Amino acid sequence: MNYFQLFDIPVSFLPDEQVIRQRYFALSKKYHPDFAATLPVAEQMQTLEHATAVNKAYQVLSHFDKRMQYILLEKGKIEIEGKFNLPPDFLMEMMELSEEAMALKMEPAPDRLRQFQEKIDNYDKQLLQGIQPKLKAWDNTSATESLLDDIRTYYYKRKYLQRIRSQVS
Repeated sequence: MNYFQLFDIPVSFLPDEQVIRQRYFALSKKYHPDFAATLPVAEQMQTLEHATAVNKAYQVLSHFDKRMQYILLEKGKIEIEGKFNLPPDFLMEMMELSEEAMALKMEPAPDRLRQFQEKIDNYDKQLLQGIQPKLKAWDNTSATESLLDDIRTYYYKRKYLQRIRSQVS
């Protein structure tokens, strides 16, 4: 079941999150198991399956990273445990950040930690600013492969950055 179809919204990396919430509440109410309590067991089970699907869809559609992963998976651009070769210059920058994170783990210092987290946040913001126009421009019906490739590269860069961030969290 396609989550965007379930919520009756167009496939988008940047959907209207208020619409997602509204559709979630409407579907949750429609498929709430308490309302099916008097139905035959088969219909109760079907309602429960729908409620579970609605909850899973909401968890994905309401979260930027999960939504991006979902679309890229649906488009065959990534695999769940897939590897992806990132640009060497990016990897060099990440190696430096990783070394800095390791040093902070070995010798924690609140001021240095705060500066490091700000550096990671700024890097993350720069990545997002670079991809934002492409995320907005992407259209499920007329998207080019190169546009999806750029979004996939962003997805993996962001994932890499999040791993480094988690080292010092």
